[in-house]
Amino acid sequence: MKIVGLFPYIKRTRVADVTLELIAILKDAGYEVMLETKNAQELGCEDLGYPLQEMLDRIELGIALGGDGTLLQAARFLRRRQTPVFGVNLGHMGFLTEIDDQDIGEAVRRLQAGEFYLEDRIMVEARVQRNGKAGEPLVGLNDIVIAKGASPRMLRMEIRIDGHLTAAFAADGLIVATPTGSTAYSLSAGGPVLEPRLHVLMLTPICAHSVFARPLVVGRDAKIEIGFISLPSEAMLTADGQEGVRLQEGDIISCYAAPQPTRLVRFQERSFYDLLRERFRDI
Repeated sequence: MKIVGLFPYIKRTRVADVTLELIAILKDAGYEVMLETKNAQELGCEDLGYPLQEMLDRIELGIALGGDGTLLQAARFLRRRQTPVFGVNLGHMGFLTEIDDQDIGEAVRRLQAGEFYLEDRIMVEARVQRNGKAGEPLVGLNDIVIAKGASPRMLRMEIRIDGHLTAAFAADGLIVATPTGSTAYSLSAGGPVLEPRLHVLMLTPICAHSVFARPLVVGRDAKIEIGFISLPSEAMLTADGQEGVRLQEGDIISCYAAPQPTRLVRFQERSFYDLLRERFRDI
């Protein structure tokens, strides 16, 4: 792992300063550093800037500097080549990030010494079937969300799993979450917390108008199909709350475990349950 790509969220306070510090540490340790062109320009490091796709094709390790959202975006960028990634927490929650900013020097030392391991996390993928054609996939490390948008009307949907009608109800939306995403939006909607290394998906209704609509956990090989009896005009399908498409009448959504996982760099064994208690203690 001698070529490192940095993914900083420069708009966040202190990210630029920490990124410049990390660049200096990596260079001193003999690593080649790459940035997307626009980030390199903002940091005054034009010589490190490359078009995003060239950067993604060359790097052997990704480091996201910001909050959990920054890591989620980097994970989607890096999934096709399964490039390992870890996050430096400069945000609020930092549930997914591996280290805090004061630990970047020690993290580089551990990279050099090979004192780390890789942990695979399942991702979720969705495609919109429209007029008999499948659209481009949306992929999330946390979740795929169907939401009604600003409309006061509820979604009326039917859910089939492996071709079998499983549920039909009205709701404000539906979350298809990974175990990693079980502590995000799904948790707020009443879903259970899942151990993040599990290879399952979870369906969590959002404000369902039904006594029987409850979260449902399915195996990673399950094929989920969501159709609509009625669909508000502002309904959206989104991945990790960051990219999405507007839905139309007649759309059918296919949802399943993505073929490639996210590969997270871990520097030390730590209990998920300790982290859960620590991060949610003051919320």
